Amino acid sequence: MLDPFSFHVATALIFIAFGLGIAFIAWSFRNQGEGVKLVRVTGYIIAILAVLGYLCTLYYGVKYWSEGYYKTPTAYYSTQLRHGDK
Repeated sequence: MLDPFSFHVATALIFIAFGLGIAFIAWSFRNQGEGVKLVRVTGYIIAILAVLGYLCTLYYGVKYWSEGYYKTPTAYYSTQLRHGDK
């Protein structure tokens, strides 16, 4: 279950990771020498994974919002109590 607080934390961390990936890519284009290609590839990997992670987080955030889990702070726990889950 992705509660609203976790959704916002995950989104912030994804934006930080995306910014780091873009910074690696920009740095690699401005410099020459050994290791620059590795930094560029790492930057692309970080940026791509950040975009995929954001899409996944956004999907589940919208899914849980549309199902009504975000109407109360304890929606997840009240759902468990109603269905008898432990």
